[in-house]
Amino acid sequence: MRVDPNTESNLIIEPKSWFKIPVFNKSPKLLNHYSLSPKTNNISKAIAGEYVQKSFKRLFWDKPSFTACYGNNEVHIHPSEHRRLTVREAARIQTFPDYWMFLGGLTTEFKQIGNAVPTYLAKGVTEAVLRNVSVESRTTVSLFSGIGGLDIGAESAGLELAAALEWDERCTRGLILNKEIGVRTGIHNFLHDATIIKADLSDPKNTTKDFIEKHRARKLAPVSFVLGGPPCQAFSSAGSRKGLDDERGQLYLGYLNVLKSLKPHTFIFENVIGLLRLEKGAVLEKIKKDFKKIGYNLTVVDLDAVDFGVPQNRHRIFLIGSLDAPHVVDQIERDLTSVSLPKRTVKEILSGMPAARVSPKDHDYDKIYFGSEGKWTLGEAIYSHEQASLI
Repeated sequence: MRVDPNTESNLIIEPKSWFKIPVFNKSPKLLNHYSLSPKTNNISKAIAGEYVQKSFKRLFWDKPSFTACYGNNEVHIHPSEHRRLTVREAARIQTFPDYWMFLGGLTTEFKQIGNAVPTYLAKGVTEAVLRNVSVESRTTVSLFSGIGGLDIGAESAGLELAAALEWDERCTRGLILNKEIGVRTGIHNFLHDATIIKADLSDPKNTTKDFIEKHRARKLAPVSFVLGGPPCQAFSSAGSRKGLDDERGQLYLGYLNVLKSLKPHTFIFENVIGLLRLEKGAVLEKIKKDFKKIGYNLTVVDLDAVDFGVPQNRHRIFLIGSLDAPHVVDQIERDLTSVSLPKRTVKEILSGMPAARVSPKDHDYDKIYFGSEGKWTLGEAIYSHEQASLI
């Protein structure tokens, strides 16, 4: 164990296999908050408020953000500074707490944030489900967990994660790291009792109760909830839109196999709005038919994250299934579609943040920052308690 004398937060580092676990003696500083500008002529047009290749977009202080598709050829420009958002600012747009860490270099971190379910949206959906279903246990398994946006919201609403399954190694590393930060510091309680499992859910062997228990090294309590959103590129207008002909579109079968094995009372299946329209709705009808075959009553709701306190216009669909009677899922739908919280603006979520640190001018942006694992370190900007109190 050693104390790093170079950080004001007195960060203690302990080696553990392939990464190091930070342990804070006091509140950590704001993480991943660096000021960087893409080296491109398009930046000047974006600064002027123009859309450039439908990718470079200037945000407005008095409006919610555009949909966050960070890392997928989209760059959001700060409302008043001539630069792109920092990773931490992008995370706030997705309502991640300021202490939540992302690993893998700039491009990877933006993708993790952009692909996540906004935590406030996840919390609101889970609360509506819990108000209506009849369950004795809140034991939950998360699939396609990503960097944990859906999991944070679900646990904030009262679910208890027993396992989180994710294939991407940087996301699994990030989940383990964030769990350990909470366990060792007490700064948060997310994923506290969850086993993080690296699992390819396209492989039927990895979608069974036995597989999860093997990695937990203990038996799994009866699971009441399964939640997750299979990768959406096959259904998204920003992706290939090949639907079930794309191997990623078949990943919902892994979700289906988990439901067959665990037999949860209720599940929450999240995906992009494009799934409603793909092949004139035939793809969604196929998915619904498969879920109904194994006994679930279903509802599908199209929700905008901005109605749930997220400072971002972001439509997503939630397919919610329950073993309760049809009127229960109908009531969940009514509850969710009636939510309309006051719209939060970019100013509410980003104003008052400390100044972003400026990267050295002699750094080659593409070479140094894109894919530079371990570049982003702790203790180089001021930590804010504001976000931590919002969830």
